[in-house]
Amino acid sequence: MNSVAGIACIAADSDVQAFNITSKIMRDPFYSHRDVFGEGKRKGSLGFPLACQLGWMLDRLMEKYHPRLSEHLNELLANFGCKKGIFSGDNVAYMALKWFLTIFASVLPPPISLRIYDQFIADGHVAALRAAMLTLRDVEDEWLKIPSGNPKMLTPRLWFNVEDNGMPTEELRPFWRNTDPSTIARQAALAPPSIDEFTALRKQYVLEQCVMEEKLNREEGKKSASKY
Repeated sequence: MNSVAGIACIAADSDVQAFNITSKIMRDPFYSHRDVFGEGKRKGSLGFPLACQLGWMLDRLMEKYHPRLSEHLNELLANFGCKKGIFSGDNVAYMALKWFLTIFASVLPPPISLRIYDQFIADGHVAALRAAMLTLRDVEDEWLKIPSGNPKMLTPRLWFNVEDNGMPTEELRPFWRNTDPSTIARQAALAPPSIDEFTALRKQYVLEQCVMEEKLNREEGKKSASKY
C-alpha cells in the first residue's frame, strides 16, 4: 500500500489530493484495490484474492498470446514439482505478488509507474495485466532459449532487471531502461487484454472458483459424515 500512496504523492498537488487518490484506488468499487490485500476464504489459503485472480488471468492470457512461453514455463514448474501456471494459485505469491500489490510501482521507476497508473485510473486492473503482458513479450525470446531445468526464470527480479553472474542487478532490462515512458504507455494501451476480454476472464475465474468451492464443501461434508 505504501507504493500506491507514494505514486499518489508524486502525482498529486497536495497531501489532501494524494490522500483522496489513494482512498479512491482502495475503496472505489471500480478499483477496490484493497481486495488485493484481503484474506482467503478458507483457513490456510494464500489470501490476496485479487492478486490470485489477476495471476490466473495472466496465465490464461499467456496461454493465448504467448503459448510457447507458457508451455516452456510449465515444463520448468513440472521439473521442480510445482503446479502448472507460473502466476496462478500459490505461485503468484512468489512470482508476481509485488506486481499486483503495487501495480508495478515497486519494480519500475516512477516515470514509468506513473504512466501505468494513468491507465489504471482510466481502465482499472486491466492496466496491470497489460503491463504484465509487456513484460512477457520482453522476456519471451530470452526465456525460450533457457533450458527448462534452469531456475533462472523463477527469479522474479530477473523479469525486470539485468543479471550479473546469475544475480539480478539494480539495472533495468533494456526495454524498460531505453524506451521512453510515453512509448511504453502507448504500447501498454495496445496490449491485451481488451476490456471485453478482461471482463470475460474475470467471469470465468469467478465461475471456476464457485465450482471449486462447491467441490471442497462436498468433500468436507463427506469427511464430517464419515465421523459419525
